[in-house]
Amino acid sequence: MKAHLQRRKWLVVVALSLLLCLVLAPSSYALEKMEGSTVTIEAGEVIEDDLMVFANEFVLEGTVKGDVIFFATKATINGVVEGDLMGGGQEIVINGNVADDVRVGGSVITLGEAAVIGDDFMAGGYSLESMTGSLVEGSMYFGGAQARLAGDIGGDLWVSAGGLELLGTVTGDVQADVGAASDAPPFSPFMFMPGAASAPTFEWGLTVDDQAQIGGDLNYSAPVAADVPNNVVAGDVAFEQVVQTTATEPVETVTTTQKVVNWLADWLRQLVTLLFVGFLMMWLLPRWTGKVAGFVQERPLPSLGWGLMAVAAILVTIVLVFIVMIMLAMALGALTLADLVGAVIVIGLFVLFGLMLLFGFTVSYFARIIVAVAGGRYLFSRFHSRFAESGYWSMALGVLLIAILTAIPWVGPLISLVVVLLGFGALWQEGIQGWQRRLGSWRTEEPMPEMKVKPA
Repeated sequence: MKAHLQRRKWLVVVALSLLLCLVLAPSSYALEKMEGSTVTIEAGEVIEDDLMVFANEFVLEGTVKGDVIFFATKATINGVVEGDLMGGGQEIVINGNVADDVRVGGSVITLGEAAVIGDDFMAGGYSLESMTGSLVEGSMYFGGAQARLAGDIGGDLWVSAGGLELLGTVTGDVQADVGAASDAPPFSPFMFMPGAASAPTFEWGLTVDDQAQIGGDLNYSAPVAADVPNNVVAGDVAFEQVVQTTATEPVETVTTTQKVVNWLADWLRQLVTLLFVGFLMMWLLPRWTGKVAGFVQERPLPSLGWGLMAVAAILVTIVLVFIVMIMLAMALGALTLADLVGAVIVIGLFVLFGLMLLFGFTVSYFARIIVAVAGGRYLFSRFHSRFAESGYWSMALGVLLIAILTAIPWVGPLISLVVVLLGFGALWQEGIQGWQRRLGSWRTEEPMPEMKVKPA
């Protein structure tokens, strides 16, 4: 269990490090940006500044004097990067020279035979393969599903993955947390994804080739001990077995009495919450609440129809805001106004969050309180009670009735839907009339009767 926690720890460390490196990458006053379906830096071409690339396919054959930051579906680095290489994509192939660190994330990552990394290599993804002849002069860190390492590593190796095949040379120590061969997926998870990179299939668990060399210690954890050839590890070999246990929780038997008590407790909580919100509405907005409730009392059928239209309009608006946000962000990106893309997305998300929050509160509370006030006032007036003039008592009686009716099995959900639609319809009509009044075009033959609100 301890090894599983350690494996998760290293996966989190790698993922957070990659994210921080990409987000907090050092800015440059001479940053060059390139965007397009395909971005190619031809052989012999020299970029004197840092380079940022957004593309479907990115190919670097030339030289970049500074850092390279890329986001591409497929990135191929055959040239020279004199600074750091940072980025993400589905398929990343490095077969050139990177003078400093590499920090990348992708589905399928490959270090070709001519790849030379001048310092540390840090990656996260599904698959990592380093070919014979590749060189990482610093340490290598990888978190993902599988890795086959046939190249040379000048520092330490840290791997947290389902499978690790070690065929090359590691000058320092090796720390590996791996799974078992039985945990390997029966097929590539990308085979059903159109246009996805083709992932190789490696052996899961720990496999150490007899031609591999480890200059330091080998520490690994796995469900099953690996067959480590003699004379491969110069230091010590330490194995920690991972025991996979399935935690079984005792099944708690719930009696009929307990079910009734739990149901009653939930019902009381909902009732108290509605009463609390209702008292707040009557205290803060008594005239407005009574006026909106008047639409339900005087025009129930139109309110029901307007409610259905209002709910549909709000849901369509949420979808349209999302679509407009995406299209506007794409348009700004195509116009190379990348600085505005983030602002558009943030504003769009705030608008979406506000609309969904308002919709949720209206469904759960506002619409129900409006109908409760109308229903309570109607019942009191039928019995000629003086409480009909009290908004607080009308609201309390209406809330109690709605809570009881919506708790009836089978029928309750239908009643709840009707209540929500009535409340939405009343709010919609009040919104339309308020807008017309602001435009100076509102006319009425009979003023809507106002509800007199007295303290309970």
